[in-house]
Amino acid sequence: MSLKEQAYRGAQWTTFSSVCNAVVQLLRVAILARLLEKSDFGLMAIVMMIMGFMALFSDMGIGSAILHRQNISQKEYSSLYWLNFLISLILFLSVCILSVPISVFYDEHGLIVLIPVMASNLFITAFGRQYSVFAQKKLQFKFISIVEIITNIVSLIPAVVLALKGFGVYALIYSTLFASLFSNICFFLKFQKTHKICFHFQFSDTKPFLQIGLYQTGSQILNYFNTQLDVIIIGKFLGMDTLGLYNLAKNLAMRPMQIINPILTKLSAPLLAKVQSDANSLKRNYLKIINILSFINFPIHLLMAVLSLPIINILYGMNNNTMAIVLSLLSVYYALRSIGNPVGGLVIATGKTHIEFYWNVIMIFVFPVFVSIGSLFSVEGAAFSQLLLMVLAYIPSWYFLVRKLVTIPLKEYVMKSVPYLLFCIVSGLITYLLLKVISIDIHILNLFIGTCAFITIYCLEIYLFNRKFAIELWKEFIFSIRKI
Repeated sequence: MSLKEQAYRGAQWTTFSSVCNAVVQLLRVAILARLLEKSDFGLMAIVMMIMGFMALFSDMGIGSAILHRQNISQKEYSSLYWLNFLISLILFLSVCILSVPISVFYDEHGLIVLIPVMASNLFITAFGRQYSVFAQKKLQFKFISIVEIITNIVSLIPAVVLALKGFGVYALIYSTLFASLFSNICFFLKFQKTHKICFHFQFSDTKPFLQIGLYQTGSQILNYFNTQLDVIIIGKFLGMDTLGLYNLAKNLAMRPMQIINPILTKLSAPLLAKVQSDANSLKRNYLKIINILSFINFPIHLLMAVLSLPIINILYGMNNNTMAIVLSLLSVYYALRSIGNPVGGLVIATGKTHIEFYWNVIMIFVFPVFVSIGSLFSVEGAAFSQLLLMVLAYIPSWYFLVRKLVTIPLKEYVMKSVPYLLFCIVSGLITYLLLKVISIDIHILNLFIGTCAFITIYCLEIYLFNRKFAIELWKEFIFSIRKI
């Protein structure tokens, strides 16, 4: 099977998995939002933020380094595997100690227990992480997708049952641990025969991987801190109830990007790595990914921004104007953020992880200032400050990051995304005015009319101004369907 055919096959399964997982996760949140307190989601946001940091440290960029390097011996794989376990043990002990000052910082004594319980996931992921990376490296996207779908469906059961039994935030904690254990066992059982790990450890085996991985780990940690600073500030100064509402809106705003981007980014890292020596292929494929993501993501995110109030009412059973405004602002923010996400695949392909690290060092000084100032006003101010920074950082990110990874002129880079943003702004304004004129109080009807109007206007704009790309994309989609 050629690389192109493998890419199409991988895209099919990743798309199917993303859609199925999105439906299950939306169902999960819609159910649990009606069974749990808002503060439970706030506490879970703090716990997951901390565990996200720990996960980055435990990986140390080893997964990305494995994807980048094409020839790896069994001894090298084994040394990396046991190093990961050692790091996880150190992190587990560290987070158990830190749980006390963290609980004092937020004045939430429940975190003293919640954080160590959730930290046990470090050992679960260390057990199966390398097997999942190996599956990705071998382009085993069918198996990866099946595991993800089954995991999401199965983990929904304990979450709902425990919530009904009154477990509160522990319903979220235990169901998350169950999902992690289930998926990692699946990867282990599938690949433990073909990807054998022996009882061998030599630190010198890991050095070439750490040289690549450490820079990317530093970049990911800085980037993660930037993206989670809003949770830290809102949780501290506005309380767990406000953080719970904010996090529900944030997770919903992220959802389209989380569904669509992995379809391309999961494929882009290993595929771009295979053509890492061909600069023209890297440029062409990267720009194509940006073009596709802009074409698909922008209308979905901006449609959510326009219809935020009926969406929140239908999904969460809430009629909260503040939450709707936050969702609108964050939807536009993640629309713009979605086209920056694929740069990770480019970084892995080129091995220039230090460039991404330097960019994130710059952002670590800028992002806190914006979010802190915005949070002084309100939770809406925190959301707006992130959107403002994303707009202001668009050209600098091209100049200091993308341009140094692969040579792309600014005009060519801009033309792959900005036209779609303009189309969506026009579609959104017309849809908003239409809903104001007809003024219907039934949320589900507003959602239906607004969606139909927005999609119709956007499709008309694409037909008038960019039908060639749309036709090419449709032909590739039909071709991939026929390959199933």
